[in-house]
Amino acid sequence: MLALSGQCVVGIDGGTFSTKAALMREGLVVLAEGRGGPTGHFSGEIGKDRLERALREATASLSSFLEEHPELSLKAVFLGLTGVFIPGKKEAAQEILSEVFPGCRVTVESDALIAWAGALAGQSGIAVVAGTGSVAYGRDADGREVRKGGFGYLFADEGGAFHVACEGIKAVLKHHDGVGPPTSLSEVLKEHFQVTSVRDIVGKVYSEDITVEEIAAISPLIAREASFGDPVCLDIMERAGKSLGRLAVSALKEMGSGVRLVSYAGGMFNSGEVLLRPFKEEIQKEVPDALIIPPRYSPVIGAGILAWNPALYKPGRKKHDIGDQERLKKG
Repeated sequence: MLALSGQCVVGIDGGTFSTKAALMREGLVVLAEGRGGPTGHFSGEIGKDRLERALREATASLSSFLEEHPELSLKAVFLGLTGVFIPGKKEAAQEILSEVFPGCRVTVESDALIAWAGALAGQSGIAVVAGTGSVAYGRDADGREVRKGGFGYLFADEGGAFHVACEGIKAVLKHHDGVGPPTSLSEVLKEHFQVTSVRDIVGKVYSEDITVEEIAAISPLIAREASFGDPVCLDIMERAGKSLGRLAVSALKEMGSGVRLVSYAGGMFNSGEVLLRPFKEEIQKEVPDALIIPPRYSPVIGAGILAWNPALYKPGRKKHDIGDQERLKKG
């Protein structure tokens, strides 16, 4: 029987598609999990209501578990939030979580930070995150940070799901106009959008209230067609992987020779080798001694690691301040 006395923390991953939460004791043992809707874009009261609904949905089961086990003491809550730079979003999330979990330390930072903490278990290195958008984030043993990309879908985010999806739609439209090669994606997208003509895809996107997330959801179809050997989709995924690799290279070069560890996170990396191969090749071409490893933990566990170890995300930490990962592994 699991002994439940002692301290615990809550880690939350507030993403574009969904919000995940986990209640953890020491050793990153998960006691309860929850899931909510997307935190979404933040604008006015509608955005705040969406954010509050997502956070309360994701943490409801955790709150219930804590009520059922008063012997547990909640030490801290850490939320990694997409779009944390949007004015008012971070403060709104902090206020909501302080109401849900009164009396404990609540921290809200970027989703890139928790992805880094999870992928590398708090070690010095770079994590490339490719979800709806894309960003590279890293830290070294002295607390120096580096961030590349993450400028949003309107301006950049190459290698992210939205950008890949748009490249796929553009390829289909180019073939329709006779200025691009044929692709199996044409029939796939007609079926996805439930239209009979490629031209109707454009009409559907512009006339209906289709969100960024709904466009981004096309990216797995492109990855699938690439894995089946479609040349157009293979090219899209090749370029996406190289773009993500270049983010890592830029971050590594800024950090200097002391940082060579690279990992990755985000749904785009579920695409498999059609993305991972060009990603790794681009890094190894420019930084041959880089060590690329699969992610150790998910971002939500990364949020838990940061909740246990505030020194990991505070600037200017020294090498001996890095969290004791052996202690974290123990149950």
